[in-house]
Amino acid sequence: MTVTSETLVDEIYEAAAMPGRWVGVLDRLASVAGARGGIFFSLNTDRGFRWIGSRSLEEFGTSFVNEGWANRNPRGARLSPMRHAGFVTDNDLFTDEEMKQEPFYTDLLFRHGLSRGAGTLISVPNGDVLALTVEGSTPVAAEAVALLDEVRPHLARAALMAGRLQLERAGTAVGILQNLGLPAAVVYPNRRLLLANALFEQLDGPVHVGAFDRVTLAHTPSDNLLTAALESIVSRSSQGVRSIPVPAFDAQPPLVVHLLPITGSANDIFTGGLGVMIVTPVVLPRVPCADILDVLFDLTPAEARLAAFVGSAMSPRDASKRLGISEETARTTLKRVFSKVGVSRQSELSALLGTLFLR
Repeated sequence: MTVTSETLVDEIYEAAAMPGRWVGVLDRLASVAGARGGIFFSLNTDRGFRWIGSRSLEEFGTSFVNEGWANRNPRGARLSPMRHAGFVTDNDLFTDEEMKQEPFYTDLLFRHGLSRGAGTLISVPNGDVLALTVEGSTPVAAEAVALLDEVRPHLARAALMAGRLQLERAGTAVGILQNLGLPAAVVYPNRRLLLANALFEQLDGPVHVGAFDRVTLAHTPSDNLLTAALESIVSRSSQGVRSIPVPAFDAQPPLVVHLLPITGSANDIFTGGLGVMIVTPVVLPRVPCADILDVLFDLTPAEARLAAFVGSAMSPRDASKRLGISEETARTTLKRVFSKVGVSRQSELSALLGTLFLR
């Protein structure tokens, strides 16, 4: 990643604990896309709908919510069935002629001087739905979409935490962990816990806290990924896998452990901590799909689409035909998937996805 995108990743994780910083992050994302501003929407299973946006889009965001466009948004209606694990532009969803006739454009976007943007839906394994869009008046270039896709896994984790905090800063480490409503803890580089909420302390089995408050994952490949994730944060690498699947264990449901680095001003809240661990249950869907897999495993959109096919027992050859790529490209991509998931063979990938989804 470039220096610019590394800086952006740091800002994204800072915003996770300090939601007021999202305005700056959204402005940066918009700058990357050549757009006027950005908006982040959060709809979680028990806390309702929240949003925050660039100051340049405050009037647009207010109109979107107050005029009921959230319930009649044709972008979401077309984007959701695509299950695309990345950003999509207006030009990918609508023709120019359709935009001229669609009320969402004529009565809302055009009225606010907007017409083109890019957005993504992120379906979190516990059922929350997150959406991020950048809005402007010119088409978003393919190069910009590629960079947005590059930081999307980081956006997914940070947005999960900020959405759970209802986009409001809790003020203290204790307040943040309690208000998340999910098992969460602050971890040192050596896996020792600095602080944990009651839900995390009640975990037993797949996530275990042993002597000296040291946390381990019962599934060995998952535990190895946790080690690698902590090391990547220590080395300040933004390439490491930081969403770790933990298969079903005894009577316990499958889980995913999200590890969010503590950066910037968030260090003032989590003094001495390396990262925040958030544990979410896998409740959606019942079969593997790309938009869930990319959140679970930090996969690129291409990797997620291939993993969804192969994880459903499709051969790499058949999957390559479905995706319109060469078999060689499919096998090379599959190797990267294996590395991120912590398996070495297709059968192991299918078995892991089976324990996560087919319950």
